[in-house]
Amino acid sequence: MQAITRSSFTLIETVLALFVIVSLAMMGSFEIRDYQSKNAEEQALKDFESCWENALNYSFLTNHEVEISGAKHQITFYYQGHRVSKVDLPETLEISHLTLRMNGDGGVQPKTIKFFSRRLQGFEKTYKYTVQMNWGVLNRHEKKGISLD
Repeated sequence: MQAITRSSFTLIETVLALFVIVSLAMMGSFEIRDYQSKNAEEQALKDFESCWENALNYSFLTNHEVEISGAKHQITFYYQGHRVSKVDLPETLEISHLTLRMNGDGGVQPKTIKFFSRRLQGFEKTYKYTVQMNWGVLNRHEKKGISLD
């Protein structure tokens, strides 16, 4: 009697190979989502900085006041009472309540503006901008920590 030789994978070998491939693909998808949310946050913060600079220049050059308000996931810049620019923040990033006014000479009272990132469960990152005395210049600071929620 001749021995039967096997030339294909068994069902168990196929299932194990599929399990490994799917596990690797899922790990990659989590990394991509985190990367996308991190980039969305960085872009929103750059948009805020750009709108801030534009408002500062407008205020200084036209001698008109600019009002800036923000809550939760949105920051709005008002020039002479009209909304000119708006920054929408991603779901993972929110701002503490913000109301401030740039004087007609570009001056701003010293203030701290805080953004809270909640990209990872139980972990919080705080972006803090401090406005220098009457210059309107923003300084950015980052702090990582564990959320107490």
